[in-house]
Amino acid sequence: MNPIVVDGKGIAHTIIENLKQKPTPKGFLAIFVSSTDMIAQSFVKQKESVARELGIEVRKYEVRDIDTNDVLRARVRKIAMAKRCIGVVLQLPLPIGCSISYVANTIPPQKDIDCLGARNLGGFFQEKNSIVPPVVRVIQHIFQTHQKDIQTISSVAVIGQGVLVGRPLSTWFMGKVPCVKVLDKGFNRKEIQNSDVVILGTGAGALIQGKDTAPGAWVIDFGYSKTTDGKLVGDFDVTKDSIDHIGLYTPTPGGTGPILVASLFENIFSAHA
Repeated sequence: MNPIVVDGKGIAHTIIENLKQKPTPKGFLAIFVSSTDMIAQSFVKQKESVARELGIEVRKYEVRDIDTNDVLRARVRKIAMAKRCIGVVLQLPLPIGCSISYVANTIPPQKDIDCLGARNLGGFFQEKNSIVPPVVRVIQHIFQTHQKDIQTISSVAVIGQGVLVGRPLSTWFMGKVPCVKVLDKGFNRKEIQNSDVVILGTGAGALIQGKDTAPGAWVIDFGYSKTTDGKLVGDFDVTKDSIDHIGLYTPTPGGTGPILVASLFENIFSAHA
């Protein structure tokens, strides 16, 4: 069996083309990012590229390593409250000691397009929000593109419990799938050997191999890290063990990343429809 390799760029292209048919929100997208974190900068470049394609202005604001909770929160609030600001992205990681929720809670809900603030998270948990965590949209797009009915899934393993990937997806799957395994680094590999869907989001790099997964399993990888030679790799290692038995996987790069960026802009359009 040859597994399906998800074409993240193709799915993202479809999302973007659909957004082009809608009225473009007027204003600018504010992105706060460290000038010294090259991986963070590379993700911002992807967002800038999509923004240009959609006709949305992007303004970048430097996050300094010396910024404290209160300093960063005040800077974010000042920009977020500007009338022409239509969305705010906190490109992680933030400086050591800065709380993501403390800073994000100062962003008005309709501009909190990563769904990091308490008000948007509360609405998401109650399924009342037009803005949802972008990772949820990614899963929905992959399932829709490859005709996966969530009601046919008996077990999902979510490995990694970060605020952008693991936590929102663990919550979203609960109540939709009979068994949701909420795991983190140091998990027992036997726990995922019967999972229909495995979600990865640790950033550990080559965390699991094909032998760890069940026949027909779908492996959706949000994790990323860089090797010593600068190569970007995911949590799923497709080089050291056969993956012929699995049903689908997302490559790194070119898998979930482009869909995630496009999904972020879906939130902007939904919030300002």
